[in-house]
Amino acid sequence: MKRWFFENLGLKVLAFFIAVALWANVDLRQVLDHRKMTVRLEFTDVPPGMSLAHGTKTSVSVLLIGNKEKIQDLDPDDLDAEASLKAYSQGREEMTVRPKVQLLPEGVEASIREIKVSLVPSNDQGEPVKKKKTRR
Repeated sequence: MKRWFFENLGLKVLAFFIAVALWANVDLRQVLDHRKMTVRLEFTDVPPGMSLAHGTKTSVSVLLIGNKEKIQDLDPDDLDAEASLKAYSQGREEMTVRPKVQLLPEGVEASIREIKVSLVPSNDQGEPVKKKKTRR
């Protein structure tokens, strides 16, 4: 075993350094870039009998991380963020969701903060029910 390890030791060390140099070269060529943009926000799986409260955000800030060329080519109008309200439980008026950006190019990741969404009961046309003011 010792003989196998030390045989042609100089060539083995040289091969190791060449491999490390090639790996470092390829790794340095992949320049990552960060870009912040605002994209449209769509809500899915809205529970029956509920609607989004007036003033709910319709856009969200997104941090994109990835290959410089791919990120620079992206247009905010081409991207959409989607938030599912599937986890809504009866009786809650507010819930926290984490939107996801749809259709990102390969090698690009998106980071979005959680947002709070308020839900209100709606009428048959999907419009929020207005609460009547009571006099005292």
